[in-house]
Amino acid sequence: RVGGGGHDAHYRRVLRFECGPPQEIVPGSGREYVELTVEGDSFMYNQIRHMIGGALAVSSGHLPLQFLECALSEPARVRLPLAPPETLVLVGSEFPPFRGPAGVPQAKGDPRRLRIGEGGLSARQNFWNSHLAQVISEAGASGGWDEFFQGLGDVCRESRGSDDDLARVLRLHEGWRDRERDATRKVS
Repeated sequence: RVGGGGHDAHYRRVLRFECGPPQEIVPGSGREYVELTVEGDSFMYNQIRHMIGGALAVSSGHLPLQFLECALSEPARVRLPLAPPETLVLVGSEFPPFRGPAGVPQAKGDPRRLRIGEGGLSARQNFWNSHLAQVISEAGASGGWDEFFQGLGDVCRESRGSDDDLARVLRLHEGWRDRERDATRKVS
């Protein structure tokens, strides 16, 4: 669950988040990228950009991993850096099965389920190869990412506050995590 605030409507469930190996998006360009796959029930505005910004802040040493865990947990009261949008592309989406008679979800193999056919998949790949990969590669070199990394230290200091503020946030998160773990044990 990802969110902040006290109401379930503010939370989103991330089911899967995967990172592929570095690769050139356009062969011979010399610019490497990683492909991220994010699967969830729904997403809040800028949620994925904040998740990526937070991961980059941790991997570059600007934030401790525990801070990222705090931001991705239910009592979150911290803000993560916002990654630039230039290279973020929605490649596909899936929707839950349509509801059939009496509101029962249709099975995955049901022909009435919304999905892209072979022709659509082929057209999407052709568009990627003929145009989109080059545009994304150029956007990644346009300076937005350089600006992000140049300002990342300042943004992270602002997000985490002083060392005392960071220690307090981490203690609060640890207490919440312990209470959650104890509650789960009592239910089991």
